Amino acid sequence: MKFSELPYNRPSFEDADKLLKNLVDQSKNAEAADAQIAAIDQYNDFWSDIFTYRSIANINHDLNTKDEYYHEEVKYYNETMPQLISTSTQFDGSLISSPFRSDLEQEFGSQYFKSTEVFLKVNDPKITEALIEESRLIAEYGKFMAELTIPFEGKDLPSAALYPYMISPDRDVRKRAKLARSKAMEESAPVLDEIFTKLVKLRHQMAMDLGFKNFSEMAYYRMGRTDYNMDDVQQFIDAIHKYAVPLHQKLYERRRKRLGLEKLYYYDGIDFKDGDPKPKGGHDDILAAASQMYEELSPETHEFFQMMLDKELMDLKNRTAKSPGGYCATISKYYYPFILANFNGTAGDVDVLTHEVGHAFQKYLSRDVAKRVKSYMHPTAETAEIHSMAMELFTWNWYELFFKEDAEKYRFSKMASAVNGMPWGGVGEEFQRWVYDNPNATAEERNAQMRKIEIKYNPHKADDDYYDGDTYSASGGGWQYIGHFFFGPFYWIDYQLAQTCALQFWNKMNEDFDTAWQDYIKLCKAGGSKSYFELLKVGKLKSPFEPDAVKEVMASVENWLDKIDDSSF
Repeated sequence: MKFSELPYNRPSFEDADKLLKNLVDQSKNAEAADAQIAAIDQYNDFWSDIFTYRSIANINHDLNTKDEYYHEEVKYYNETMPQLISTSTQFDGSLISSPFRSDLEQEFGSQYFKSTEVFLKVNDPKITEALIEESRLIAEYGKFMAELTIPFEGKDLPSAALYPYMISPDRDVRKRAKLARSKAMEESAPVLDEIFTKLVKLRHQMAMDLGFKNFSEMAYYRMGRTDYNMDDVQQFIDAIHKYAVPLHQKLYERRRKRLGLEKLYYYDGIDFKDGDPKPKGGHDDILAAASQMYEELSPETHEFFQMMLDKELMDLKNRTAKSPGGYCATISKYYYPFILANFNGTAGDVDVLTHEVGHAFQKYLSRDVAKRVKSYMHPTAETAEIHSMAMELFTWNWYELFFKEDAEKYRFSKMASAVNGMPWGGVGEEFQRWVYDNPNATAEERNAQMRKIEIKYNPHKADDDYYDGDTYSASGGGWQYIGHFFFGPFYWIDYQLAQTCALQFWNKMNEDFDTAWQDYIKLCKAGGSKSYFELLKVGKLKSPFEPDAVKEVMASVENWLDKIDDSSF
């Protein structure tokens, strides 16, 4: 079935809660492993149905946030899901203490129980009402940002539509576009500050109620992290500061020279003087190029991408009232991924397509392990982002299909971006730790701390004149544009963990593409059936926490960049 043909029925909370409680009784009273296995199968099917309907509702809402019907549907799930999850903790608890635990692990795999144990640490009936309120606040942020328009040159533009102006070859246009966005965000700041303050206090109280020392500790468990802790991540961001930040500054200086400017300001975010590479053509041309690319890349990607087209599982056009950004959702019951993006005529269109296709391709390939355990379609985020970021690089040899004569410029930008994104991992991690260590901080104090941290990882921003009169950005308020800080606390570092692994795939593919690709396929097929460290072994990848991991990938990228005469671009 096509996405538009998928049936949608709002599940009755009363019926769902009754069924769930019956399953709790079945599991607790099981007198043999087979009986408990049967209860688990019914339990997983139950949640697959719930998640499927919720996903259909969320996607339709994000395609048009002004659709009142789906707005109410999303609101319904935000209010009822935490209550169902509260009941489900009783079921999960019966598994952890089951006398048939060894039989259950043999049937479903040990990762199922590791994930369940982590889930129980951060879910408890005592925080049900807080979880409902958290969902409501996140939805409020999402709706506000989706409907935010920015006045620019006589038009009210959604944020994605402003981006091409922010990377215009014309410096004055770039500056005015950046200022327009900052002005709109500054006017919105009181609303966003209020939402975020409520989220911080709410999360802090949840952590206190569950016995954590702070929300940061709780958040790591909410992210499903079982193989590493905050100390490990600290070592990782220390390595970013030691090895990525110096290269980031070196590339900053190369870009200044390439642009022929005496000094770079925050609006000088382009890579090339005559403009950054753009796809040659619009939405339909990009899809045609992607179809050819995935047909040639492998039989698996050809079959997968054709399925995505045939079943209309992508919506990529930018329009007013469509949720900003891009993501890949899962429609569990049908083993479907769904990609939402907002094309705007920039290289970001190819970035987001290949990135989200990486996520969707993994879900497609892991459908076999998910037939036994639906949740195995979903590895934890630091693994899931390997699939997406590596796919951006495995498509390296097909960039000409999108950019023609500018393909090499795009490759240069791609590698520079891989480096320049790493410091932001340190910024996001340190900022969020500070925020949740100081839950009573004012908005001004949060912004001041962000300004301090961003300078640590981006030394060129220490110049008081860097923001050239943009008081909102100079105050440190620009973080409000990053939705992850609102809806996915402590997710941000997962991109840099994954980038470290994706660049390992890039190194391997430059030596032996076929072997690297097969390792990637194996990683995707494993889905979330193993823990993070175990999955790294499946993909034959070095852990980002190993002492030289960041150093090695930064050195390989620097070596490639140094061979490119960027003055010729």
